[in-house]
Amino acid sequence: MADSEESLVAPAMLMKMGPWRYPFFLVDKICEFKRGSRGYITAVKNISFNEPQFTGHFPDSPIMPGVLMIEAMGQTSDYLTLLPAFCEEYEQRFECDLSARRDLQQALHSEAGLEIIAGIRKKWGGVLASQDLKYKSVVVPGDTLFMRSELIMKDPAGFSHFKVEARIGRRVTTTGKLANFWFDMSKPFNYPG
Repeated sequence: MADSEESLVAPAMLMKMGPWRYPFFLVDKICEFKRGSRGYITAVKNISFNEPQFTGHFPDSPIMPGVLMIEAMGQTSDYLTLLPAFCEEYEQRFECDLSARRDLQQALHSEAGLEIIAGIRKKWGGVLASQDLKYKSVVVPGDTLFMRSELIMKDPAGFSHFKVEARIGRRVTTTGKLANFWFDMSKPFNYPG
């Protein structure tokens, strides 16, 4: 996968799909997406000197905080939850197949697609938990972080479990597992654990 590969969605669409905003919007583009029982997503975060964490972490030797790398991988995993939900609703509504990347791009950027995304985001919220995360190397300004999240399983309590990895080129920076739980925000939330 090349850094120059076209994003599945336009940057403005990423913001419509996700609830995050500056300074915690940590996905610049989605490069790959496959849904299904072993679905995965690959996203990119470009690390810049202009990011606010580097004024204090650390001014003379800036290093990306590990918690922000986890957050970026969590956001990547959240897109892996959102995109299949979008595909399922769009395909049911319009009786079509969004298996081809081009068809999915067109659907996401359509007026109906925007409406479906807004509906999903209005109704569903989520919580995230990290497990067994390991930091293997530092991330510094100028790096391009490639994050891959793969759906491992959905458990009976409703959690989606993901195997995550972040790389800079071939160098692995972080590995581990994340779990997220989406809940209907129109109903009282009872944590399933």
